[in-house]
Amino acid sequence: MGACILPSTLCGGISPICNSCGGVLGWDISNDEYLADKEFWDEWCCKECDPSGKILKAHLARKQSSGSFSAADLAKARRDVALVFEALCAKKVAKDGCSAQDAEDAGKEWLAEQLDVPLEACIFDLFPIQLCESTLNICKPFLG
Repeated sequence: MGACILPSTLCGGISPICNSCGGVLGWDISNDEYLADKEFWDEWCCKECDPSGKILKAHLARKQSSGSFSAADLAKARRDVALVFEALCAKKVAKDGCSAQDAEDAGKEWLAEQLDVPLEACIFDLFPIQLCESTLNICKPFLG
């Protein structure tokens, strides 16, 4: 189905649409990102329509084999996000005396709001590298 610009789409971005159900991805991508991977975004399906991730896995394999994408870089970025988020949660537990689960829940709600993504889209293992970078830029100043 491709992508579109909705009233909620960030300036300069586009919103990918699921090729199966017509649902919109929880975050916007840049027009350049869309054009660079147009083939993928035109066949992209949401997690509900492609629970096994078959389309995403095929895309990542194509990108990795072409040399234009490093799976190791993406894995490292996702690990870095998880570590920084874990450190923020530990800081909240120490400061507020709340449980680790309460800190994680509150942290995910806060981060989803900061990234302007739905809470259910705040899954680090699914973040593209650009969202990992944004997350690190948002979170690191709070570790000070």
